[in-house]
This record gives sequence, structure tokens and C-alpha cells, in this order.
Amino acid sequence: MPASRKTWHRCDIIAELHKRDLTLSSLGRANGYADSTLRASLQVPSRKPNEIIATAIGKTLHELWPHWYGEDGKQLVTAQEVTKQARKRRGKKGKSAEHGSMQPLTIEART
Repeated sequence: MPASRKTWHRCDIIAELHKRDLTLSSLGRANGYADSTLRASLQVPSRKPNEIIATAIGKTLHELWPHWYGEDGKQLVTAQEVTKQARKRRGKKGKSAEHGSMQPLTIEART
């Protein structure tokens, strides 16, 4: 990845892990996490899982996720803030006004 202020793409992070014969699942299990925990941490900041990934590929948190972590390693945003921003970009409100719960995800069948 070029030395820039851009957040690494999740596929680039996974590719770097694969170059080292690692997977997110195996790395998570080796550190006492469920298979999906490290995968989820590629979408929203989660300090300890993010540190595990960064250490495995020899980068700092700031190098991988400069929008989430400062140069000093301090977390700049919360998972809730990132999720809220993502929903806003997608144009979703996130909660139903009638029920106060998340909108169900609908998946259309392929024809």
C-alpha cells in the first residue's frame, strides 16, 4: 500500500494476511476471538481486534485506519459513529419510527 493518508481497503488487508499464511478467522481464534470478530473490525473500529490485525501485518493502527486512529494510536471515532456515518451515506435512518428497531434487511432472489 502506498504511503498515503488513505485507509487501507479491507481486501488489501486480507491479502497482506494471506501473504503471511494467515486468515482473519485463524488470527481471531488464536487470540481468543470468534471467527467473525476480526472480520467485523474491518468495518468499524474495534481497538484490540484492529491491533491484532495491524501487528500481524507489521503496520500501526494509524497506517491502516488513519480516519479511525491518530498517529499516537488514540482512537478518533467510535464504532457507533462509523456506523451512523455509513447509514447516512447510504441514505438510511437506521431505526423504524414505528417500532424503534433496526429495519430488516431484504435480499432479492436472483432470477
